[in-house]
Amino acid sequence: MIGGFLGSGKTTLLRRLVDWEIDQGQKPVVIMSEFGKFDIDTSLIDNGQIEIRRLSGGCVCCDLRLALTNTLEEIAQRSPGAHVYVETTGVADPAGVLEAIAPVAKRGEISVKKVILVYDASLGEALQEDQYTAQRQLLMADVILINRCDTVSPEEVETAHRQVAEIKPDVPLCHTTYCDVAPADILAGESGAGFPSGTLPSTDNYRSLAFVVDKPLGRTCFEDWLSNLAGDLVRVKGFVRFADEEGLFEVQAVRQRHSIVPFESLARQRSVLVAIAHAEGLDGVTRTLEGCVEDG
Repeated sequence: MIGGFLGSGKTTLLRRLVDWEIDQGQKPVVIMSEFGKFDIDTSLIDNGQIEIRRLSGGCVCCDLRLALTNTLEEIAQRSPGAHVYVETTGVADPAGVLEAIAPVAKRGEISVKKVILVYDASLGEALQEDQYTAQRQLLMADVILINRCDTVSPEEVETAHRQVAEIKPDVPLCHTTYCDVAPADILAGESGAGFPSGTLPSTDNYRSLAFVVDKPLGRTCFEDWLSNLAGDLVRVKGFVRFADEEGLFEVQAVRQRHSIVPFESLARQRSVLVAIAHAEGLDGVTRTLEGCVEDG
């Protein structure tokens, strides 16, 4: 299981692990959990060599628990011995995910190999409620990657390390950039995570808005929009097209930091954006973005 707060690098890590599995001659199964209604991350890892199951429109630690349990049961019966990766949403509590996994695991149909948590080294800038969610996610981890170390100073990396070690002192901590870590090292051994019960929902403070961007955008206007996201708007990701530029572009934004890169895939992808915010942080998102649409 791969967990971590919004924009920490979970999908980047998943890509590395999946590529490694394929190099080992495996055909892993990936269960992607998407908080919003549109599935963005699947497009980033689907290379035609893996089986992907999509669970969207909620969180597998809360309202999609039964869907995760049923999916794992079906995989265990149909493909015994398969290697399965579960990527949680960025606001998921791993304890709730393990609670969903428990019925299948306790019957001996699956075993939990590792709970890997990706922690954003730059979270010192986050609002208190985001820090609380991110730090709570650490509690069930077997391995923790302190990622995005290239975005902060060495002193901030050490601060993040100290904070993480205080919460979870008994597991390996790896400092990484783009989750560059040896898969064999972090997957070695067995999980020490248990199966808690009575886990409360972790998504009540967050909302998701997904919308199709039918027309091309002005790049400068759009980048300005991303650079001035309201504080309550935590995450934006998706795919857009720009006026006077060919092709599709992948957008990744965490708070006010963003990247826009060409997206090259054999599959045609819709121009769509997903925004995740605190409960009141989505007001006016589409209205302010409309100003970047270029009709010509």
